[in-house]
Amino acid sequence: GVGDYSDEPVSLPYLLLPRGAEVRSVVWGWNEVVTIVVRLGNSHDSLMYRLNLRSSVSGAQFRLMPETGVRVVQASPDISRIALLYADRVVIKDYDRWATEEEFSHPEPLHVRFRNESELIIAGRSVIEQRSMGRATTRFLGFSQVERYGFANDADRSGPEQDRRDGRDIRLISGDL
Repeated sequence: GVGDYSDEPVSLPYLLLPRGAEVRSVVWGWNEVVTIVVRLGNSHDSLMYRLNLRSSVSGAQFRLMPETGVRVVQASPDISRIALLYADRVVIKDYDRWATEEEFSHPEPLHVRFRNESELIIAGRSVIEQRSMGRATTRFLGFSQVERYGFANDADRSGPEQDRRDGRDIRLISGDL
């Protein structure tokens, strides 16, 4: 693999991306497997590639994965698991075997972070929750985007200039909790 040292220089294989594509996330695991999420243009469409460098760098090739619509990936602290963030859920996979371990539905998740190996924080458009793997427990941590730039219905516009509707304030103030 890559960890093998020799006098000969080696180069990684290239990945030819379509015009306008953007690399959104890269995870390079301790097991010498690289995972890349690529967003296609200005849409929410995405492609995911994996590159296995364990056996040999010279014969390694990027493999297109069947997962589409992944917005971003986040590895666990020891990179034994990886969280795939979709528009409506977060899927946890074993990083080495690429097998699904958990799936958490969440309305419009924006960020995900592992708190430790068995718990993760999912921050969505309207709420932040802590989820525990292997148990069906959800702990509410707070509302997202509170105060002046709070969340609002899709038809509403929230912000410093448009935070009123029908003469009523539509923002959520943190003291309301």
